[in-house]
Amino acid sequence: MSRNDAPEPDRVLIYRLGSIGDTAVALPCFKFLRKRFAKARLSLLTNHPRQGEAPVMSVIGPMDLVDGVIPYNVGERDPRKLLSLSRRIRAERPDLLIYLSAYRGTLNLARDILFFRVSGIRRVLGAPFSADLRAPRPIDSDGMVEGEAARLARNLATLGQVDVQSPDARNLCFTDKERRFAGEKITTPFGGRRFIAAAVGAKIPSKDWGENAWEVALSTLAASLPDIGLVMIGGPDDQPRSERLARVWRGPTLDLCGKATPRESAAVMAEAETFLGTDGGPMHLAAASNTRCCVVFGPYNQPGHWYPLGGPHHIVRVPALEDADPKDFAGAVLSLMDRTPS
Repeated sequence: MSRNDAPEPDRVLIYRLGSIGDTAVALPCFKFLRKRFAKARLSLLTNHPRQGEAPVMSVIGPMDLVDGVIPYNVGERDPRKLLSLSRRIRAERPDLLIYLSAYRGTLNLARDILFFRVSGIRRVLGAPFSADLRAPRPIDSDGMVEGEAARLARNLATLGQVDVQSPDARNLCFTDKERRFAGEKITTPFGGRRFIAAAVGAKIPSKDWGENAWEVALSTLAASLPDIGLVMIGGPDDQPRSERLARVWRGPTLDLCGKATPRESAAVMAEAETFLGTDGGPMHLAAASNTRCCVVFGPYNQPGHWYPLGGPHHIVRVPALEDADPKDFAGAVLSLMDRTPS
């Protein structure tokens, strides 16, 4: 029996690791799978978040894209815990595994597939066995490659076409409660005035532009945008830096660092004129909210691979983050906002 002739599964297990940004990038695939297997029970096998990270369900939880979640510790080697995990998978009785995670080496891939076989799953789709499925494809001679969302979609090609650029495919489908949260938060400080959102922290040091660079960029913008509000986005660890940097802003400010869920923050960013930041979860949430992004990228991945979906966005890509000129960045933000410096 060929893959195309295989019976429709009743229970599907989706294997996807990551946190906020990884989940937002995979959102078109999650939506596609929910529609493709509308009558099946979909379960998600994912990682426990690392310290300071938000779980996958904090992004997709309210959207009913999966019917159950099995979290585990990535890199677990305790035989008893692995046996317990295998039993939990068997209890779901999946007849199809969708391998939706990034390639982590041939040994890890082989070990994953063996574990799923031992756990009773005989049919696997999406596993990147070929070199073409493991890495993003080049799209031009200047080194640009396809985005991670497109690479994931190619891995599901046997099931159908995933339109990763469709606004509906990346739409977070905010609940009424999340929209009310956003409305209540921005009404008092801004009173109907326009605002921009900024995430000035970074979980990974190589993606941190630095407080000094952000201070220059925000000060420059503040001089040209005296009547525009500023919302600071991030986790609890980002709050001290965000509080310090907000002092250079001339207009009203709102600090949501550690005070909003990822989806609540995204609902606020959906109302923002522009998002400012570096490569990270808030950027991908802003893009999923159809907000234009002006972001700084360093050399840590291929051009285009982790750029925000949709657009128009403005990407400042530099050989090293310290090479990014804060005043030039501010000019790019003003250009994106169809403004010129005063």
